[in-house]
Amino acid sequence: MASLDADRAVAYQARLVFERQALHLVEARDFLLTQLRVRQGHLRQGVNSRLQKRTSELRGQRLEGIQAALRDELSRSEGPYREALERLGSAPLNEADQARALLRLDQTRDHQVVREILAALTRQFNPTEISPHGERAARLLELARGSRAWDDLTDRERICLGKNRRLLAVVEPAAQESLRSILLTERLLEALARGKLTLPRS
Repeated sequence: MASLDADRAVAYQARLVFERQALHLVEARDFLLTQLRVRQGHLRQGVNSRLQKRTSELRGQRLEGIQAALRDELSRSEGPYREALERLGSAPLNEADQARALLRLDQTRDHQVVREILAALTRQFNPTEISPHGERAARLLELARGSRAWDDLTDRERICLGKNRRLLAVVEPAAQESLRSILLTERLLEALARGKLTLPRS
């Protein structure tokens, strides 16, 4: 550009300016997507770094509850001791999953920011801006756009959220929607990284 005279090859200069602007927009969007993946990676590292501590806390709380229940049951002169002990002993140990879920919920606002930026980059997941490759990716976009509700998905379709969807079973019903949104954000970024979702203009 600098080598061209200002009053010569005007059409050629205009074309160069347009191409540079278009290239800049593509590069900027790719950069933002990369930064979103990096930020999501940091959030996941935060979960992993605090997982053991939170798991231990939950395990301790659960054991205290078991001991209190046992003391209460055994303090009675009569009662179904065997059934109570079997019930307490057979309860599933899912503190690790509870910790994973709660640590994610601690980061709810951070995940919301990531989703908002991703939605802005794709014009609210507009079909002209982001394309799915496969049934599971298509379900993810439907959930992100709000065109399908989680309760309307079949068990087979719910696989789109991956194995971490099991975490929904270990939180209170009031927290399930927030956790589901977090898991969806994670899966959207994973799908983009694996090429299951692509940005046609990127």
